[in-house]
Amino acid sequence: MFQDDNGRATEDAGVHVLTLESLVDFLTHNTIEKAYQFLDYDYEDELSYERAVRRPIVDQGYSKGEIPEYESRRQSFLDRFDWWDSKPQSQHILRLFNQVNTSYAEKWAMTHLTAEPHRFLKECGRLILYRQGKKSDFRIDNILFGIRRDLDFMDPFRQFKILRGIAPSLINQITNIWADVAKNCHHGSDCALLLAIALIAIHPFADGNGRLARVTYTWFMRRWGLDDLWLAEDSTGEFLRTGFGRDSTEHLMSAFIMELCGGHNRNDFGYGAVRSEREEEMAAGVLESKLRGLLQKDPAIFHCESFTLLRDHLVKEGHFTAKYPRFEALRGVIK
Repeated sequence: MFQDDNGRATEDAGVHVLTLESLVDFLTHNTIEKAYQFLDYDYEDELSYERAVRRPIVDQGYSKGEIPEYESRRQSFLDRFDWWDSKPQSQHILRLFNQVNTSYAEKWAMTHLTAEPHRFLKECGRLILYRQGKKSDFRIDNILFGIRRDLDFMDPFRQFKILRGIAPSLINQITNIWADVAKNCHHGSDCALLLAIALIAIHPFADGNGRLARVTYTWFMRRWGLDDLWLAEDSTGEFLRTGFGRDSTEHLMSAFIMELCGGHNRNDFGYGAVRSEREEEMAAGVLESKLRGLLQKDPAIFHCESFTLLRDHLVKEGHFTAKYPRFEALRGVIK
């Protein structure tokens, strides 16, 4: 038996199979550390399992005696839940961990509305990446991101849809500026949205930056006493994407993120492209300037076409919602 933070007993896996409702209740009354103690399995375990079953045992460095034990731990984890599918796919299991971790980041954020913005970033990043086999502090490697699906074939900006996060050596500098602006800018919904999207442009962590941005938006809205809104998610727990071609969320968001960095964050020639230190500095410099512009009475960035098109698209397509999105992506996975 486990105990929650108030000393109340909770059923262990041998007694209770978790439905989605009981999972949410369990997470509400237990810390993330106790939740993972209960699960006895994590995101990295599932990735390792996938590699083990797809490749010969000798390629993975496992002895023949290790795989059954590994499968036993995995089965014990699966037995803790009432799955819709008796054999859930790996993508559903990974989705579960993403939802669990993000729920703890949200819980921390919404109970620390007065926290320093820089502390908010670090704590939410740590929780989102907890037990996922990834560096939980700011990343130390370059990263590419962007969406290229649902774009018109002849879209002249197609090559810009793979974007670069701010160089690792500049992340501390730019997040300090982001945090300073967050403390001193006008308290409005446009500022909340821009600060959230700016985090995607920075891409401060190795993973989970979209989820972090969505938590950030609601954190600012509550922090500033504005409408209690969330940014909607799709059925996989990712950023909701609507529309097609140049009217798609993908295109409009990419265009605005490129605007934030003056185009210096675009990656014209695919994943193998090498960027100069000067280009990296220019991307960070333009982003710094755009962020500092939020300290003005009427920020110019709010009048640029890429921002107004994105904001209007998000409003029209129902991306701003009063409905809490967490765990919606698990409704078709866990009963």
